[in-house]
Amino acid sequence: MTIILYNLDEHKEELFKIVSNQYFSLSFQNFRELSESLTKNKIDGAIVLTNSNSIEVLKKVLPRHSHYILVENVTEEEAKEKGFFDVLNFPFKPLDVLEKMEKAQFHIMYEKNNQPNILEENENIYDDETALFNRTFMGHYFSIQKRLLKSSMIVLFHFEGLKIIKDLYGEDIKTNVLLNLIDQIKETFPMLILSRYYEYEIIGSSVDHEVERLEEKIKNIQKSIIIEHEQLPIDVVLGYELYDPSNENITDIITRSRQMAIENKRISLAVNKKTYLAKLKDTLAATNYESKNHLINLQLLANDFANHLKLDHKNRQSLLDAVTLHDIGKLGIPKEILEKDTKLTKEEFEKIKKHPEYGYQICLSEGFSPAVLSAILHHHERFDGLGYPKGLKGERIPFLARIVTILDSYEVMTRGRVYKKAMSKEEAIEELINCSGTQFDPKLVDKFIELIR
Repeated sequence: MTIILYNLDEHKEELFKIVSNQYFSLSFQNFRELSESLTKNKIDGAIVLTNSNSIEVLKKVLPRHSHYILVENVTEEEAKEKGFFDVLNFPFKPLDVLEKMEKAQFHIMYEKNNQPNILEENENIYDDETALFNRTFMGHYFSIQKRLLKSSMIVLFHFEGLKIIKDLYGEDIKTNVLLNLIDQIKETFPMLILSRYYEYEIIGSSVDHEVERLEEKIKNIQKSIIIEHEQLPIDVVLGYELYDPSNENITDIITRSRQMAIENKRISLAVNKKTYLAKLKDTLAATNYESKNHLINLQLLANDFANHLKLDHKNRQSLLDAVTLHDIGKLGIPKEILEKDTKLTKEEFEKIKKHPEYGYQICLSEGFSPAVLSAILHHHERFDGLGYPKGLKGERIPFLARIVTILDSYEVMTRGRVYKKAMSKEEAIEELINCSGTQFDPKLVDKFIELIR
């Protein structure tokens, strides 16, 4: 990286001495000297230390990948308003000056497609899918931080729900969602150097000294970065730690950041479960995969049946959640199959049979209880063992799943479908009796008929 000192007077020698110990440095007092040097030397990016009167003319002749640092006693905000990347106030502290050079260098590297000088020849530092830096780059970055012995903020972003998006909609859609999230992070945290750490995890680092301001932005992003694809919420959970390279290992810092992200997710789930449940209810209604009336009727039936069975509060709530979310996995089924008004082909039916597993995965990522998850996964099992997805039989089918199967079937029979006329209550009861012991749990069928008669 080249450091250019331009049109500086009293501070030129002092700054040149500091930066030339670490970087290839050039000093010019006028535009003619600079132009002649640019003609002789190929410079594809530079960090320029100059005054406020010179930036516009320099931008016309210096490479696009250059960053400008103002050498004046002004605030950082005032410097940025004038188009500068950063500011150096005097008296100068050598470590502060070098830290700002490192920060500018990595921002230039972030923008360039060329490989930086600190890397071995042909060493890849970019993630192919996102164009972010990769773990190789972060290794170099943290080694430089360690050499400078300056603290930095490490931020870990973990994307909840991306695996489900990949399973439901495919790799291309998952990549589009991921890139959308990354754009939002870049907009919120322009000072962070971002690297892909794992498939659903990004590490950001900043040498920004204003830790409190950074922490406040981190708190805000937990609320603001939620995007939707097909109305399915994708959350960003994160953790952060201050990294002191003089006495800490970066791997330990990243591990603690990940543990913090997990804890933040646990707390968020406890607070926001009702909100998430409402979102998913609206999702099903909005897609027309299940009408709002169907869900409302199911909830009313579930509440009445829970009273009739004398379920305790925990099981009652689990049943209500399960009937609300039992078909959420249909978000992963092509719309033309779900809305088809003629008989499904064998291939189409095989796709339909995947929706309990999709629903299980969606709700698993949001921390619903095992009772709710098992009811979602197994609500298409049959008492005779001929159902799906696992072919469970009899009382091996989870209790709440057996209830959901009866409630859902009865509600569909009495409401009807586009392609099938609604049954009367007595006709539906007769159908329940006919299927008792084969499709349905006979004891629960008897209890349900007691309720609705």
